[in-house]
Amino acid sequence: MTEIRTMYMVNCQDLRINKKEVLGYLRVRESTPEINALINECIEEIYKIASPRAVFIESNIELLDDDIVKFDFATVKSHSLSVNLKRCKSVYVFAATLGIEVDRLIDRYSKILQAKASVCHAVGSALIESFCDYVNETLTNGKKSTRRFSPGYGDLGLEHQGVVLNALDAERKIGIILNDSLLMTPSKSVTAIIGIK
Repeated sequence: MTEIRTMYMVNCQDLRINKKEVLGYLRVRESTPEINALINECIEEIYKIASPRAVFIESNIELLDDDIVKFDFATVKSHSLSVNLKRCKSVYVFAATLGIEVDRLIDRYSKILQAKASVCHAVGSALIESFCDYVNETLTNGKKSTRRFSPGYGDLGLEHQGVVLNALDAERKIGIILNDSLLMTPSKSVTAIIGIK
């Protein structure tokens, strides 16, 4: 296993926020001028306070019988992950976050303006996905790779979230902690595995 490396976005405005994705998170089919104005307002506020950063490692893998995937740092059982990593010899494992300030903004608005809190929540979700796309593209850099796969997908249970975060030293390096319900704080955080073919 290689060393844990860190990646930062100096200017998060370089990350494009997909407004259709924001509407999807809001469960809104068509925008209105009012919704669009609120989305733009929330995008502007979140761009100012988000601090996208990630930690990652590269690990060898071995696919064993009975859907066992052996990483350098752990061994897990998952049929879905085994299928996703078929014909891969190594993976990138990463954790990414927008930082705690986005959670604080959402929490502040949830006490005074619930509609704006909901839109900030949706914008934050779209922004962390955009950052994960950036991390994905940066790591794979033209290599043949699988789609991102995260704990909670298929039969790869959320209990594996802690294994990934521990392997990445994510609490110390970028401030991601896991609560008893296996949810991450900051909430706009993602862990993922990318197979390299």
